[in-house]
Amino acid sequence: MNTKKKFICLIIIIFSFNVMALDEYSSAHKTEKEVSKALLDELGAPTSIENERKIFSVLKHAFSSGNWDGHALYSDSLTSSKFKDSAVTYVDYTINTSDRGIYSFSFIYDKKIGQILVSTKQFRYGSKDTALELFTDEKKKEKNIVKHESDSYGLLQNDGYIDFTAVNLGADNGGVIYYSQVIINI
Repeated sequence: MNTKKKFICLIIIIFSFNVMALDEYSSAHKTEKEVSKALLDELGAPTSIENERKIFSVLKHAFSSGNWDGHALYSDSLTSSKFKDSAVTYVDYTINTSDRGIYSFSFIYDKKIGQILVSTKQFRYGSKDTALELFTDEKKKEKNIVKHESDSYGLLQNDGYIDFTAVNLGADNGGVIYYSQVIINI
């Protein structure tokens, strides 16, 4: 193969990898796409590839574990719920992973304003030393400010965002919770 053909092949390969990197949703597992669509359906929000991509972008960090299982609670899960015909709907989706702890996603959709408020929490647990190390690493980041800190717990905030890191230290064990909120316009 001559040099010109090799160069063209190389450019095509590089371009194809860039296209894949730009569109994670297209290469997502079928189950991940189904979850994204099902959440929109349960919320009563318009389903489209664009909206599914938006939901997927919130969930993708939990999905990237590769080994996960999810469970949902809906605004009409309780038989006494009056949310069934409400303009505001709610889904709480929990993902349990093999290596990244537990995620909790709360989706609140207001049909009148066309927005979904998403609250995300990631629960990590382990030894006290590991939790302290994670918290210390987060504290060193310039974007984070210390909201409060003591010998056994602390809270950081990503300056200017609703994005927090909390730590709790016990005698032997510790836990870190990362939590944030975003708005998805539908």
